[in-house]
Amino acid sequence: MSKVLLLVVFHLSLSIAGALVTTERRHLLGADKVFIIDIQGASLQEQIAVGACVGLANRNTSMIGAAYTVAGDRDIQWFDDTQSQATNVSVTIPAFLKICLNGGNGMLSATLANGYIRYNATGQKEILPNIFTLAGVLDAIPLEDGSPYIGGARQVFDAVSKFAGFRSLEATEYMWLHHVNDTTTMSKTNPGYQDQNKKPFNPPLTGEINPGLIDFVVKERLFNFYLNLGCIPDTDEYALEEKIVLNNPWPRPIAVFGYENSFPIAGDFFEAETDCNKVHNMGQVASDGCSNLAYFSAQPPITTPLQQVDQHVDEFVYNASKTYVSIIIGDGDNINYIKGGRRDWMLQRVDACTVAKKGCFPLVWSMSPHTLKIAPAWVRWYYEQANRTGNDFFCLPPSGDLYSYPGAMPLKDQQSFVANTERDAMLLNTSGSVHWEFTGGWDRAIENFFPLYATRNVVKGLFPVNVPFMIPIAAFGADEHYKIIADRVVLFKPQEWRGTTCTGAAQCPSAAQMAARLSNFPRGTVTNIYVTSDGGGNLQMLYDMVDALDAHVELVNQEVVVRAALSRGTA
Repeated sequence: MSKVLLLVVFHLSLSIAGALVTTERRHLLGADKVFIIDIQGASLQEQIAVGACVGLANRNTSMIGAAYTVAGDRDIQWFDDTQSQATNVSVTIPAFLKICLNGGNGMLSATLANGYIRYNATGQKEILPNIFTLAGVLDAIPLEDGSPYIGGARQVFDAVSKFAGFRSLEATEYMWLHHVNDTTTMSKTNPGYQDQNKKPFNPPLTGEINPGLIDFVVKERLFNFYLNLGCIPDTDEYALEEKIVLNNPWPRPIAVFGYENSFPIAGDFFEAETDCNKVHNMGQVASDGCSNLAYFSAQPPITTPLQQVDQHVDEFVYNASKTYVSIIIGDGDNINYIKGGRRDWMLQRVDACTVAKKGCFPLVWSMSPHTLKIAPAWVRWYYEQANRTGNDFFCLPPSGDLYSYPGAMPLKDQQSFVANTERDAMLLNTSGSVHWEFTGGWDRAIENFFPLYATRNVVKGLFPVNVPFMIPIAAFGADEHYKIIADRVVLFKPQEWRGTTCTGAAQCPSAAQMAARLSNFPRGTVTNIYVTSDGGGNLQMLYDMVDALDAHVELVNQEVVVRAALSRGTA
């Protein structure tokens, strides 16, 4: 608790059996407060209950104020870096749940929650994702029999009785039939399946659900579920998921929060969601277990373009004696990466550029456009750091608005996807986007999808990665580094660098080998590197590679590399 106290202006402790709140103390529970609840060491049941309350509090901060949980150092760091002028109030779990469920009992004029949902976390383990949604649509808190937090709260739904004998298929169908019109989009949370790579069709449910996303599921009323066979044709689960994606009130293409990690073959086979149904109308916002999105999304979204560092596009003049390379830091589509590891990398980068004053070459970071709405304080922080270095830039992650395979989508969804991606690009003040397609789909995308970007020419540069990544894209010739589409959009040939500790010469060269590869390209070449950390990639390998480059290799940002390719042309 000592770390939390560093963040707290003062500490207010409310006993579960305490007396009525005085007028002065009631003022402390107003809309300008942020309740901070330390859930480190809390039981799963307590985490679920607190998370649901946090979601309700941040949906309407005028009730009791905002709420924020501390599950680890990341939560402390982000709160410290982005906190507002509101008064911070540290409360215990019992105190917060009492405010949430029994506030009307002399503490507040109204309770935050309508009541509680009777459930059993152990006996209903498989359907806990559905319970999360139930909490959101009923404005209620899941509690087990005998919970000390029930107090005078009323029971609004008996999931133990109503869902007796239900597995995920039945629970998901019930929620679709009764509550889909109360939800805003889709979400998937693994209830605890393990060894899915060894037993993909029938994995053991021996793990524990990560409840971190529940606050956001509740706040946004997401349709949360998990069907292990939901992406496998000719199964009951697949048939149900197809019904769901065809019959709902959600915007298209469908944004799927959480994570689809069933069938982890050649990566997580269906993680992009697009191929999870024959309609091909979904894409992912990877965010499983990411806590406090309810708090950060309660802040006003970014609606005017962010200011990028001067990208020096207008003064660029192509020189055929040089080789131009743009380095892109990947995986920015994953909200957990933005909250976690990429934050560390950015701090290292700031230190290298402003303190050590070395290695400050142009570097491009992929950034989820959904942070503009669900974590605007985070994306502002990243842009502030980039302005400190003066040489860091941002582009859209795979595949623009959603991690998906847009080339496989129906035309109407493709048009919406392009419009959404162009809006994202304008707000992030970039014209570049990483793009992924499943192998075999590139010719279709080149012919039918990518030309859609040429109409308004907001997105000018596309940096592709094939799925699976180890298979080359057949549409590119051996010596072809990019294609120019409709004379306005540049599609670069993939060059992924996963790290130096993985296997596979193409994606896992040493820093010296990558430097030699780039230096030995014919002069005049224009190309890119897409860096990920799943094979041990880190910033130091980039510094080592840059130090070994020949003098004619020039590193440029995502805007200049497109200008270079267009200037060079296809010759």
